[in-house]
Amino acid sequence: AGGLGYADTTENVLHAVPKWPVAPWHWATAVPAQSLPSSYTLTEQRKVETGAEYDCIVVSGGVNNGICVLATRDGMPGIYPANAVVDSLITDLAPATARATQEIADAWPMKHYQLSLPLQATPDGAGLLMPGTIFDFVDGADGWRGLVTGVTVTAGRNSIVQDLEVIAP
Repeated sequence: AGGLGYADTTENVLHAVPKWPVAPWHWATAVPAQSLPSSYTLTEQRKVETGAEYDCIVVSGGVNNGICVLATRDGMPGIYPANAVVDSLITDLAPATARATQEIADAWPMKHYQLSLPLQATPDGAGLLMPGTIFDFVDGADGWRGLVTGVTVTAGRNSIVQDLEVIAP
């Protein structure tokens, strides 16, 4: 059904989280985990990628014990379909729904950001932002809400920096 995996920072545990904890079309009403003031960032790069706001998709598990689902976004007419997906692991409604959400969300028009910021504990800094974190980037009228999709931590002689990969609608 799609997702991300990462190691816990303190325990001997591997976390598996959904790639899309909240679908991008619901981000305006989602509660962010935190706010990140633009003053925390050392560098910011942005790249815009075109996409499509599909409102339905057919997800099928194939011919051996699979199910076939036409998934439509809530309240949408279902007239802008994404390309159908066939995956032999789609044998129940739960993975079919998750896969449908992932496929439509993956095609969504997004901005891709690369942010570098010092790794500092709150309130002086943002703390470590893990994949799957939704946050508000506070920059006056130019602020936005984003989802962390990757993080790299680099330790130098006098600093520790986290480089974030972030997407935002």
